[in-house]
Amino acid sequence: MFECVINISEGSDFKLLREIADAGGDSVCDIHLDAVHNRSVLTLIAPDVMEDAKNVAKEAVNTLDIKIHKGLHPRFGVVDVVPFVPFTPGEIAPQSLDKATEYRNEFVAWAQKDLGLPCVTYEPERSLPETRKLLRQSALGIFPHETAGVACVGARKLLVAYNIYIGEGNGERAKLIAGRIRSASVRSLGFSLNGKEQVSCNLVDLTASGPQEAYEAVSRYTEITGTELVGLVPMGLLGQIDAGLWEKLDLAYEKSPEYRLSLSPAKRKELIASLLEEKLINSDGKSG
Repeated sequence: MFECVINISEGSDFKLLREIADAGGDSVCDIHLDAVHNRSVLTLIAPDVMEDAKNVAKEAVNTLDIKIHKGLHPRFGVVDVVPFVPFTPGEIAPQSLDKATEYRNEFVAWAQKDLGLPCVTYEPERSLPETRKLLRQSALGIFPHETAGVACVGARKLLVAYNIYIGEGNGERAKLIAGRIRSASVRSLGFSLNGKEQVSCNLVDLTASGPQEAYEAVSRYTEITGTELVGLVPMGLLGQIDAGLWEKLDLAYEKSPEYRLSLSPAKRKELIASLLEEKLINSDGKSG
């Protein structure tokens, strides 16, 4: 079984996001959107996730325009990041990336041929931060698609995306703390979102650092005012964390891929619709 966690450069137009999520069919298990970052993360999970991943990418390329995109999160394309991730329910130990790399290469060949979308590959050869640095430096000889930009397509192990809020400010404290907690198992950036400071983490080695460890690391430097799980947390990790801490850490069984896969396709579609509806309500009805 595989995850494909597609990062889309759109986080406020709910109509377009519904259409993009619908393109993913039955494999869409989660959607997380952020209007300030102007970014959404769709988690697709299936024994063969390729066709649904292609359909999501095609819909995004056909409907979004990177030239008019505005948002806090760094990005190079409308289908900004497309990782293929081997997943076994209940497990977090690293698995072979051979098949995921085949998926990655197949997706790249398809995107470039059928969509005219330039792609760069990352992992296992080089990390996503290294790949983005090369793109910023124009060191890869890539000519972006006029409206879709460039896609970074990878084959990687499981990770958890996790945000920690530390009160109000201009982002300088968040950047400083992000630098202090950064390590081989934690990739981190600091932002200010409408005056709220956020330490944004990718926990890339779940055997070494999970949400609890990230929380504790940040708390050594400042008071924490909130937490936010981006996407899903595997049960193999969730089961290692005291259930009494789950609410504080923004964790729950219902936020695991194992739970989402236990739902019928119809129930999953209802859940995705409710997640979008919840964000729509919280945004005071503004749909972009």
